[in-house]
Amino acid sequence: AGMLPGPVNEYYESIFEVGVDEMVWDDYHKHDMVWPTVSDVRQYRIEVYDAVINAINTYFDDNPSEETIVVDQDHPLWSLFMGFEHERIHFETSSVLFREAPEKIVQTPKYWPPLHPSVKDEGRDAIQN
Repeated sequence: AGMLPGPVNEYYESIFEVGVDEMVWDDYHKHDMVWPTVSDVRQYRIEVYDAVINAINTYFDDNPSEETIVVDQDHPLWSLFMGFEHERIHFETSSVLFREAPEKIVQTPKYWPPLHPSVKDEGRDAIQN
């Protein structure tokens, strides 16, 4: 969409766009990919975050008169909204997997922040157990 001058990491982006796929055709190349370490992916995510924040800030710095904008498919910020939707789909897919898993193996990760105070008390016990 032209918001970034180029890829943040061209190799990572080429393997992440394929990802882990259950399709047979993908199996033909699974040994050709060298997957980065978790630490390297975390660093990449920081770099992507910084690039996106910079792109947003730069866009509004370059277009200060746009107080109200309509973001449609022709707008440069459309890619950002597509990214939001893409992440939402990952959350939705994960939530289905969590709901299908046996309750005894589903746990809240140790370092997650506490539940927001708006969580109703009657649901809190069910969520934390």
